[in-house]
Amino acid sequence: MIKQTFVALLLSVGASSVFAAGTVKVFSNGSSEAKTLTGAEHLIDLVGQPRLANSWWPGAVISEELATAAALRQQQALLTRLAELAADSSADDAAAINAL
Repeated sequence: MIKQTFVALLLSVGASSVFAAGTVKVFSNGSSEAKTLTGAEHLIDLVGQPRLANSWWPGAVISEELATAAALRQQQALLTRLAELAADSSADDAAAINAL
């Protein structure tokens, strides 16, 4: 029991010291350009940035470059598949698929 508690404590301490990449790009709704932040060694440094004041943090997504690239490939594959389905469907079905 003590060993499990100790391991849980270590994991929680380790999770609080998540390191950010050297340069962090922040995209926000309503802005076409990313805010580039540097010097955020820990996640708390990023959250405390004055440039991110009035940000909606519950809706934040923290990603890693390779994971983002993989998600973009999956999105492109899905869009390609939807376009193929729309081409093979009736006009009403194609309109519904294209609305996605």
